[in-house]
Amino acid sequence: MDGTRSRTVRTAWSDATVAVLRAGSIKSWSDKQISPGSPWLTEIKTALTNTKVAVLLVTPDFIASDFIHEYELGPFLKEAKQGGSFPRLPFIR
Repeated sequence: MDGTRSRTVRTAWSDATVAVLRAGSIKSWSDKQISPGSPWLTEIKTALTNTKVAVLLVTPDFIASDFIHEYELGPFLKEAKQGGSFPRLPFIR
């Protein structure tokens, strides 16, 4: 997620979920957690592969991103369909 609008949405989501994050009920992951110099594409693919449930923070920037379509959302949706589930909780702002 790039852009001011996307950062605003990410911040709102973080603020709204702080209680369950503290309780350990869910874990949050973002590409912002990837250390500089790390193999970021590999880390993104690993995170998506290990994800069973995802809340997608969908913004116009997200939808317009070729990278998101090719490397994140596309593969995630394909895996979800093959696993018999399909994410249905987009947050659109």
